[in-house]
Amino acid sequence: MKQNSLLEHLDLVEQQFNEVSVVLAEVNPTQLEVASAALQRLASDLVELLRTARGDEAMRVTVVQRLQALSQGTMLLRSQLHRQAALVEQALKVVMPGGGPVSTYADGGPYGSAVRQSGAFKVLAA
Repeated sequence: MKQNSLLEHLDLVEQQFNEVSVVLAEVNPTQLEVASAALQRLASDLVELLRTARGDEAMRVTVVQRLQALSQGTMLLRSQLHRQAALVEQALKVVMPGGGPVSTYADGGPYGSAVRQSGAFKVLAA
């Protein structure tokens, strides 16, 4: 593979990454799905290019630095996506307050209330 095609493909991945960032900020789920799928395709193609790439040390250093920046940006996107999911969940609780599962046990904690004891021994073992 040519060095230029690897770097050009890395440019495409970075552009698509920026597009995913913009779409995530706009809170548009349909566009986010499309943009994320395109980013996934480009990233898998980049992995294949990296497996077969040959180049000098300077190019490798440049590629590694750019990939590290993408990795850090991906962590930021992930946390942003988690925040949006939490906001959507909170909004759903406001819109549909009774939408959660109904407990069949009394509300005595996470596992329901304990059974009342009569005080009598049922079994005596020595």
